[in-house]
Amino acid sequence: MTAPSAASSTRLAAAPEAVWAQVSHSAFVARWLGACLPAANWHLGLRLVGQDAQGQTLTLWATEVAPPASLSLRVQGAQGSNSLCLSIAGCVGGSRLTVLQGPLTTEPQSHHGLAHRLAQPLPALLQASACSSAEALQTAIAYLADSAALVDALRQAMPAHAGYTQPAGDRFSLVQHLWHLADVEQFGWAQRFARLLVEVDPVLPGVDGDALAVERCYQQQPWRAAARRFVAQRRRTLAALKRCDADTLRRPVHFSGQPGTGAEMLAALLAHDHEHRTEMATLWPPADA
Repeated sequence: MTAPSAASSTRLAAAPEAVWAQVSHSAFVARWLGACLPAANWHLGLRLVGQDAQGQTLTLWATEVAPPASLSLRVQGAQGSNSLCLSIAGCVGGSRLTVLQGPLTTEPQSHHGLAHRLAQPLPALLQASACSSAEALQTAIAYLADSAALVDALRQAMPAHAGYTQPAGDRFSLVQHLWHLADVEQFGWAQRFARLLVEVDPVLPGVDGDALAVERCYQQQPWRAAARRFVAQRRRTLAALKRCDADTLRRPVHFSGQPGTGAEMLAALLAHDHEHRTEMATLWPPADA
């Protein structure tokens, strides 16, 4: 397979979730490449072997899967390797699907690549204003979904014995970050946005993450189940957010003892994700791996 750079951007009259349902199946990628691939839904690490238009062997790996926002694949053919990246963004009247194909710049899920992705800043749209528009909400959902994808990538890349090195200044180790994210998602964020949808001016208590770290002995616990639990609980949060609109986010809430709105609560979640992603980036790769 040759490796030309190619790009396509298409506006579609369908919600991002509906577009993702098509894009996340191997048949869509097969049509784009003019190839023959086994039928499968993409998930992180999935490897498919098929044939290109000339009958040559074609191998694809899923290197990033962040529904309903993005899918990245490594494509290995007779002439070398490509990257194929598909992104979906909500827009007025539907979605915009962008497909980019070009040469690989880094190995997928390399140590440097994972740290770089963890350290990415919040998208400019989310820094500039509150999540009060449909576009901002979709951008927020994509960022939060990417956090789950990154934790899952870390889970697959880090040995079970690693991640316990604790930095100076009483900061969290990687293991403590993973446990904290899982507990705060389960006992906090996932419940908060579900209640925002069905309650009037809900009173949403905070979660004392530092106290939980001590009470639940994060640093002495195996961490893989916590990483999986965060991903599962984040799906609950995303499911609730996908049912929200601008009017929902304008609803009043009492969050951690303070009056506010759903949009302000979403901004707090984004800031929390960004804070932990940035700190985890400084700890990757783990010193005790």
